[in-house]
Amino acid sequence: MLPAALAICIAGQALAQNAVPATYSVTFTGNWTDESTPNLPLPSTAHFTTRIGAIHNSNVTFWESGGTASTGVEIMAETGAPGILRSEIEASSHVHAVIQHDASIGGTGTVTFDIEVSEDHPLITLTSMIGPSPDWFVGISGRSLLDSQGDWLRTVRINLYPYDAGTENGNTFSLSNPDTNPQETITSLRGQDPFTDEPMAWLSFVLDTTNQPPRRVTGVSIRPGVGALTVSWNPVDDADGYKVQWWSAGQTFGSDRERVVGSSVTQVTIPDLTPGTEYSVRIIATKPRTRDGKPSHVENGTPLAPSRKPLEPTESPPTLDLLADGDAATLDLAAMFTASEGETLTYEAESSDPELVTASVEGTELVLVPNDIGEEGTVTVTVTATDEGDRTATLSFAITIEPNPRSLLRGWRKVLFER
Repeated sequence: MLPAALAICIAGQALAQNAVPATYSVTFTGNWTDESTPNLPLPSTAHFTTRIGAIHNSNVTFWESGGTASTGVEIMAETGAPGILRSEIEASSHVHAVIQHDASIGGTGTVTFDIEVSEDHPLITLTSMIGPSPDWFVGISGRSLLDSQGDWLRTVRINLYPYDAGTENGNTFSLSNPDTNPQETITSLRGQDPFTDEPMAWLSFVLDTTNQPPRRVTGVSIRPGVGALTVSWNPVDDADGYKVQWWSAGQTFGSDRERVVGSSVTQVTIPDLTPGTEYSVRIIATKPRTRDGKPSHVENGTPLAPSRKPLEPTESPPTLDLLADGDAATLDLAAMFTASEGETLTYEAESSDPELVTASVEGTELVLVPNDIGEEGTVTVTVTATDEGDRTATLSFAITIEPNPRSLLRGWRKVLFER
């Protein structure tokens, strides 16, 4: 004799090692009222019988609308007795557990029990006879508790509508009725006399999240940048942080390709990536004292290469007059050439007549030193700039060497003193 609480019997299939079990609190609530069956008097003995069903995978179906009721479903629907249907469930190798709750409840009664499901066996089938009736029952068939992302649903509320098992005639709330011959298929009685569109009962599932890993991260998107990828995602309500992981072809995950951030962060920029190389990125939510959540779907992105300006001299070459035997002059070489932002240039300088003017480079300055012999003339200075891609640009300009009044004055003094 099963206890008047939930009876779960493992049916030969142990939990797979990689399965993540989940515990749900299940509440069955009756709604058999005058509103749900207004065209027939509500029986004084209106009730729902034993809840009988299974936790199973998609390789088995115990009943479905449009299908033919098995012997176990027929007897459950006609009498409420669960034994034969239980035997049919236990005979399947695709069942993880039998669900059986023997307490019968009134038409508006409530009963709550727990079940445990696994990723390998996430489907629920459950039935209960509408009593008294010919062969009418409520239930669900193969309802998954996993969402479209493969995570456990937090809460589920299901309206239960009446079904006819197709095994016994009758259109009133009575038990003794002739068999349907030949047997018909299981059909929905929703909206059909004596029922309405009002649910006959509700079934609610509430997940115990205490030991559950956080949900899978969703909404991952990637925005390419120069040598970087900016990744954003939707927050996960029960996560304490996230692992951002990335790799390119031929790579595997490693500590140098993972960044851990707190729960308030939903955007990260991954720097120092190779432009033009495609990277795969995924996000994993973390939670204290539980396993990490499942990885998000992988998104791909390709960092951009820096946009490079042409290396070329400025439009207006410098003009400069120097005094013979005068002071040295300096020019800013960075102002003489256009280059890509952040790019470092190197320079070389050459004078057409080093005896009149010497040209040299100190960092980004062109240093011009006039002769000390007082000679006049014109010199061409050529500057060559080279960027990080070994591109070069050349700028040439003329420098005029003029007499230094101080030298002339010294000459006049010398003549005066010699006289």
